[in-house]
Amino acid sequence: MEPEVIIVGGGVSGLACAITLKEAGIPPLVLEASSRIGGRIVTDTQQGYRVDRGFQILLTAYPEVKRFLDLDSLELRYFRKGAHIWNGKFWQSFFDPRSAPFSAIPSFLKQSVFTLKDCFLLLKLWRSLRGHRDLTSLMGAENRRTAQALAEMGFSESAITVFFEPFLGGVFLDPKLLTSEKMFRFVMSMFIQGRAALPRGGMKHISEQLAIKLGLEHIRCESEVIACDPEQATATIAKSYSIRSKAIVLAVDAFSAHRLVPNKIPAVSFNHTRSLVFGVRSVYVQGLLDNTLKLVADPESPIQVIAVPSKVNLGYAPAEHEQIVVTLKDGINSEATHASILDALESVFGKSVQHWHLIKDYKIPRALPRQLPADLKEIPHYRKIGARGWACGDYLETRSLNGALASGRLLAERIIKELGH
Repeated sequence: MEPEVIIVGGGVSGLACAITLKEAGIPPLVLEASSRIGGRIVTDTQQGYRVDRGFQILLTAYPEVKRFLDLDSLELRYFRKGAHIWNGKFWQSFFDPRSAPFSAIPSFLKQSVFTLKDCFLLLKLWRSLRGHRDLTSLMGAENRRTAQALAEMGFSESAITVFFEPFLGGVFLDPKLLTSEKMFRFVMSMFIQGRAALPRGGMKHISEQLAIKLGLEHIRCESEVIACDPEQATATIAKSYSIRSKAIVLAVDAFSAHRLVPNKIPAVSFNHTRSLVFGVRSVYVQGLLDNTLKLVADPESPIQVIAVPSKVNLGYAPAEHEQIVVTLKDGINSEATHASILDALESVFGKSVQHWHLIKDYKIPRALPRQLPADLKEIPHYRKIGARGWACGDYLETRSLNGALASGRLLAERIIKELGH
């Protein structure tokens, strides 16, 4: 069957678009330049470990995740709701009272991160976000920078610098919290309403499940599109032949979309990240690691967040081994050496770090589209780029897995109407 719609890019946005079209009886063809699907969602196999390229998590409350994915088949396991915080001298811990009522109260009494006023403000924030089901209302009218919003809400400097900056900085890849308050409210609502999880086979199983749902016959990998005509709905493949259809969709990342149609898609700035992945035999770290995120609030440390995927889901490490992911505050701009990072880790975990071995050092310059207040002033969802051409992707929605899926789905629904189905 000839495709009625060509989709350039096999990331989750393109796959969501293709699935929605197929379910409406419109045959799509996804053209992917690389040998795999998934876009920025990549899981590598290194030395027997499943390693996500850049620390990533799946938020189960995402509405589009519930719409597109079979979560049971992903064999999800969950992070504990709460955090351990290293202040440079000792650990402080706190937990969500809904999930751990007996440990939450003692943890809050012992910690010094949140004042009594902070605790009241956290409860107020939680109550304001927990009931939202409509994402448009959740976005709200306020559009300050997150750091400014938190300060004007009345949170203490300690709560902002010791908790919010490392936690949200790790989520947004933005340690200064310049990200729009809209995105802050959306992400916090998703953490409150659901769980942070990892699939047993790594994050790549998300895109692989989408590809199977679509049908592999609708996907053509190693088909790099070097030019496209959104007026005539044609795509020119690197091997110098063209495909024409009724419509063409650019579902590539913002950088690639701008490169293909610079007069239609403006340049978009990105946040970047650097993460190091370590492996170690479990016997050397007994009692030191668990399934709780570890935030580093020590201003002298290059480290921002530490996570142990293998304590969340066993599929991330070989038997009797653990995988530790360390993200750095300054991302790819960090000048920290492997030796200095190990020194910083030793100050946290002690001599056991001497048994850790480096598996991978990821430096990702275009990890997440920037999301400043001006970038989220409006959320177009998708963009018309020609008489028969469209674009979708997370840079046109909320910068998230949910945004990528939503952008692809909403565009497909528009195309279905355009084509009269």
